[in-house]
Amino acid sequence: MHYVVITDSSGLAAALAGLAGEKDDITVIVPGSQPFAGFKKALPQGRCAMRRMQALKKVRSAGTERVVVCLTRGVANMLNKVRAVLPSAPALVVETGVIPKAERQRLAAIPDTAVIAAAALFRPAVMNQWKLLELHKRIAVMRQCVDPDRPLWILTQNDPDPDAIGSALALTRLLGRSRRTTPVVTLKGVSRNENISMISLLGIKVKTVTAAALRRAEQIALVDVQPSFFRQDIGNVRIVIDHHPQTEPCDAPYVDIQAGYGATSSMMVEYLDAAGFKLNTRLATALYYAVKTDTLLFGRGVSAEDFRAFSGLWPLADHELISRMERPRLRSHEVNVFIRALKHHHVERGALFVSLGRLHKEDLVPRLADFVLQIGNAEFALVWGNFGKLTTFAARAVDPRIDAGETMRRAFGHLGSAGGHGEMARATMPGKALAADLGVRGEGRITAEIKKRVLRIIAAQKRSATKK
Repeated sequence: MHYVVITDSSGLAAALAGLAGEKDDITVIVPGSQPFAGFKKALPQGRCAMRRMQALKKVRSAGTERVVVCLTRGVANMLNKVRAVLPSAPALVVETGVIPKAERQRLAAIPDTAVIAAAALFRPAVMNQWKLLELHKRIAVMRQCVDPDRPLWILTQNDPDPDAIGSALALTRLLGRSRRTTPVVTLKGVSRNENISMISLLGIKVKTVTAAALRRAEQIALVDVQPSFFRQDIGNVRIVIDHHPQTEPCDAPYVDIQAGYGATSSMMVEYLDAAGFKLNTRLATALYYAVKTDTLLFGRGVSAEDFRAFSGLWPLADHELISRMERPRLRSHEVNVFIRALKHHHVERGALFVSLGRLHKEDLVPRLADFVLQIGNAEFALVWGNFGKLTTFAARAVDPRIDAGETMRRAFGHLGSAGGHGEMARATMPGKALAADLGVRGEGRITAEIKKRVLRIIAAQKRSATKK
């Protein structure tokens, strides 16, 4: 590209020249009789040619020109001069003040021309720099919250997903700690096939510990989860970093909860960027897979920060390895569970319910929740099953009026851990506590009571959304 920048401000000339790529040609045209001295100091050496207005007439169109005009006055007249030489080159007018209405009307009549405020042009870069500076300061505070000479356990939610695992790896790197002194721990081991494949292929260790061991831990950091999830005292929590909605106060020394993000790993990418870390392939792959899966490949509410993290990680990640993570094999007993869900699901008022009964693997519950939502026109799916002494629920919602996380909290939060996002959530509790709370026994009657309770909550959510 050949950029033709016409401006009477040396400071803006340097900033506007920065719009061009490293291999682009830049010609800066200085109108009037202003000295070149100020422009020479401001412009990058060897990249920009400076010319007077007379040089505009000598520009020959090659079809690769872009024109940028930033003047305090006479913008429309200047554009007409440009059009005489470059009739079809796209032109961007950078507005530093208020362009009079008559002048704006004249600009609107000039083809292939757009007007943009200087603030809109430069604000994203400025705001990003502010954010990096603030994150740099927060990193220093975070590091002060932990003792570098004592072990730090990084605790994830039960049966951690890629976002929790990737975030734990990133925090280890951010704090400059080793895997030996900073183990990744969970109260319930990794069970989902895709996640088992992830930790195996990337050589990640996730240790299953007891609640008693957690209480004895010298210091703990939580990623992709909050203390309220566990419904028990888990010891000396020093750091909490999460993207789930906050439902209860959190009094750890360092807390960063950003519900607007689609993945905690996107937050960790920003931290690493602010700290100046270059990501190796292993960490980039873990974080990329985490953002991809936790946002359902951007199929649910995400932020601009998630898009930036994803695009930045994409060229660094090992996509062949990710392809192997995403395609784990189904075992025969797992196939039977899928068949059972297809045969015995119930749909009522747009909500689909599936009781899977007793399971060999708890991860089948969320997998089936994703799967059954494809059946018919269901706008909400609730799947549950019994694993050991616990009952686990997984909820999925595609109707924006239904908040899956809030549904799980209201229906089962008083019985155990419950919560999640608007589109996906889960809850886990002792099976006996669930039956006692529902006041019934037997799979059929328990299913009926679960449906009644959840449908009441969904109906209330829809009424509330309609009033708004």
